[in-house]
Amino acid sequence: MKGLCNKLIYAAVLFAVLPGVSPLWAQEEEKIICPGAEDADAQTQYSRGWIYFNGTVVARDDAAAVMCWLAAATQGHAEAQYSAGVSYDTGVGIEKNDVLAAAWWLKAAEQGLALAQYNIAVAYTHGKGVEQDDAVAAIWYEKAAEQGVAKAQYNLGAMYSNGIGVEKNDAEAIKWWRKAAEQKNADAEYHLGVMYDRGTGVEKDVVEAASWYRKAAERGQPEAQYDLGVSYHNGTGVERSDAEAVKWYIKAAGQGVAKAQYNLALSYAYGLGTAKNDAKAFKWMRRAAGNGLTKAQYRLGLAHEHGWGTKKNPRKATVWYREASERGDPDARLSLGLAYLKGLADRKNLVMAYTWFNLAVDKGNREAVARRNAVEKLMTRKQIMEAQTLSRLGKTNEALSGRVSFNTPDTQKAS
Repeated sequence: MKGLCNKLIYAAVLFAVLPGVSPLWAQEEEKIICPGAEDADAQTQYSRGWIYFNGTVVARDDAAAVMCWLAAATQGHAEAQYSAGVSYDTGVGIEKNDVLAAAWWLKAAEQGLALAQYNIAVAYTHGKGVEQDDAVAAIWYEKAAEQGVAKAQYNLGAMYSNGIGVEKNDAEAIKWWRKAAEQKNADAEYHLGVMYDRGTGVEKDVVEAASWYRKAAERGQPEAQYDLGVSYHNGTGVERSDAEAVKWYIKAAGQGVAKAQYNLALSYAYGLGTAKNDAKAFKWMRRAAGNGLTKAQYRLGLAHEHGWGTKKNPRKATVWYREASERGDPDARLSLGLAYLKGLADRKNLVMAYTWFNLAVDKGNREAVARRNAVEKLMTRKQIMEAQTLSRLGKTNEALSGRVSFNTPDTQKAS
């Protein structure tokens, strides 16, 4: 029965929303009916929908709520059109349908409903239910922003800042972020801090930057928490305090900010602003590495090799050196070369040692020059040629994909 209702509603909505669709719901049994308010005006049907949805006067019935909103929406009720769109978007009370969600939001947006204007802008941004179009998204964000929707003001500022859908304009970005910040939008507060920190679109002012970081950080914005921590660590715009830095790193790290996890790990490793604790340093370095932070992956390799906060594990050290090396870290490439040279996780491999030393040199690691030259003296002519070929292949793949890969097994072993 529910499937049949969904099909009837779908046909009815297509007719009501989209031009050129035949009126498949013209027969009495295919009408959209609002239970308890079948022949009522649009406002009554809309209100009846909320009675069913809230479940205060009658038992909650999401399907009946949607029927009432659709009945009112087909009569042109903007708020009902918006609610119908939300129902299709979430799949609550009716089968999820992104196309119909966007269609109803567009109807409501054209009547000037601010939240619908914001939602249809988001739909155009992500190509959800409509063809992706940043320029159209910007138009609707601006309409919603002018009506005071803070999230629309923030998104419009981001579009001006990045030149997406509109011509890049830092002054316009700041204008809209400031309006959103006045409504305590944490993301806008954070980005205002960034603009003042960098002197982009405004005169550089690190005190003002720190002030905006603090506002956003206190509302739980994770990047702001990290940047406020950095401000305290460097004494930029605030009085220097490693303890305050750690306080904010902990908050940001708990929300998954890899750079904060890395800085917190270093704070525990060196006892900066907190008691030295190798186990906690290892814990947070591992999280940062797991979140893809290259320098954390390198340091995690060091921790496994030397037993910092964990048992020594040469094989795991090599795994993390390789991950960081493939992402371009010059120190990790040197360490990986040394791992192959010493046979840290396996037998010695002079070809791979030379290859990674060579790739480290390519990234500016000076020590790797001497290491490469030294290992070359231990190699045959054939081994040197193979290593140079692998180096060229690694550089080519890195240029194409951002990562070094050889697509060949480490077959050249040397004892």
